[in-house]
Amino acid sequence: MNIITWNINGIRSITQPLQEVLNSLDADIICLQETKVTKDLDEALAIVDGYTSFFSFSQARNGYSGVATFCKTGVTPIRAESGLSDVSATQFSSISDTTVGCYGDLSDFTREELQLLDREGRSVVTEHKIRLQEREEKLVIINVYCPRADPERKDRAVFKLRFYQLLEKRAKALLDSGRHVIIVGDVNTSHKKIDHCDPDEDKVFFANPGRRWLDQFLCESLAPPMKPIDSDDELEEPGYRDTDHKFIDMFRFFHPTQEGAFTCWRTDTGARQTNYGTRIDYVIASRPLAATAFSGCVVLQHVRGSDHCPVKATLSCQFLAASRPPDLCSKYAFVGKQPKLLTYLSGHGDKASKSIAVGEQIELKGCDSKSLQTVLKKNEQSQSKRRKLGAEVKQSTMMSFFKKQPIKIDGPRANGCPRSVSPVTASSDSGASLNSTMPVTSSQETISSSQEATDSDPQNPETASSDVTHTELIAAVNAGLPSNCNSTKVQWKNILTGPPPTPLCKGHREPCVLRTVKKTGANLNRQFYVCSRPEGHKTNKEARCDYFQWVVQPARQRR
Repeated sequence: MNIITWNINGIRSITQPLQEVLNSLDADIICLQETKVTKDLDEALAIVDGYTSFFSFSQARNGYSGVATFCKTGVTPIRAESGLSDVSATQFSSISDTTVGCYGDLSDFTREELQLLDREGRSVVTEHKIRLQEREEKLVIINVYCPRADPERKDRAVFKLRFYQLLEKRAKALLDSGRHVIIVGDVNTSHKKIDHCDPDEDKVFFANPGRRWLDQFLCESLAPPMKPIDSDDELEEPGYRDTDHKFIDMFRFFHPTQEGAFTCWRTDTGARQTNYGTRIDYVIASRPLAATAFSGCVVLQHVRGSDHCPVKATLSCQFLAASRPPDLCSKYAFVGKQPKLLTYLSGHGDKASKSIAVGEQIELKGCDSKSLQTVLKKNEQSQSKRRKLGAEVKQSTMMSFFKKQPIKIDGPRANGCPRSVSPVTASSDSGASLNSTMPVTSSQETISSSQEATDSDPQNPETASSDVTHTELIAAVNAGLPSNCNSTKVQWKNILTGPPPTPLCKGHREPCVLRTVKKTGANLNRQFYVCSRPEGHKTNKEARCDYFQWVVQPARQRR
């Protein structure tokens, strides 16, 4: 059995059909993070043939955060819920029998804080039945998208740590109940130096609060301190129990020394080309399960489509599917929902349920079948007329804008120099180019529009328009301008100097790329040049060099 975790960076950004993407991952349970969808979920995303899906949506703002767990029909969970606390469970699940439960002691959190921690849609919890070593047991999979600590906002750093603490309490409470636990997802912290492309010095690196939490939450040994269980206890079988409830980073368990196993890269700097990233996506398992059920864990760096790559873990246990998906299953949001009338009027009646909002039901009150058929018939007739009109009036193609068109020029030519012509550049097939700007004497002496050309008097030579092609204009310029136009040409050249030449980076002697500062501060919107190569380690000669140059604005623009 295979489990995959992948930060998809927007589920709607997938170019292929979702079912093809899920099937290509070759996994039984696929946990996605940063789905960036709200409750207005398309049926094509919520219901995928062969899978049951469970979504958690952000209530903070649209297009933000969110996670989803897709389970093949053969591994349908017996329970599922959104969120880590009991606040979310009671809010989103109406039947307590379908919630996972076991939240632990949450007295350290206020109810308002628990609502804030769960309202961003960062976790989905599913419970499964498994057969492990000839015994039927329960496994809970926690799919999480942990917050990022924004260095500009101290409150988000506190929020991240509190989310970690809530996750730990929930996971250990589930272990206390006798369940196995697997935590998968984007933890947003690289644990060891080997998991970072360019780590800070030890004192700074290991002082990071997120790493300090991972240090006490994870362990490397499969031999935990055990304490005997009283055989007289009717609720427990004789044996030993793990008392400290530590978890194992499964990738590092199987690959303790593998370098460059990164799962996240910056896309704006092309860092994936040089593998200049971090490993922040994990499959974390409770220690007893790690020792008995896992047979491998790999990073799938070849899978593209996001700024993250998937992490895949293989288990040797057998999943036992539930006969009915729990209430959180997305398909229940569409069962029995009546299609919107708008879907029929827009000509998409065969796909009426594609855009039904989750939890929304439209009732067509007072509308009998005869009147509805009349409306649909009129709509079909109007659509037929629009299709015929579209066939008669064809839309221009992009290539039509690059064809040579005659240019209307008002007024006579003075001394052989056109009175008013805008800058013209020859097309690529003309074999000539025009780099200079033609003189313009007044705002009224510009190239006339088609309406102005129609109003001109053809009998009056002063107002008659002449048709001049691009080729004729270029030939006239190549023949040379009259002497009285040369001074104007020089003046315009002094004013319209154009952009400065692109500098070459010192490391590779290649043209740089122009960037703009987006960070709020004194340099906001300032432009600068950097090396065009992808970001990489300073020892990598094929990566970006350290060239940097601010764009100096002309004095008139600075004023």
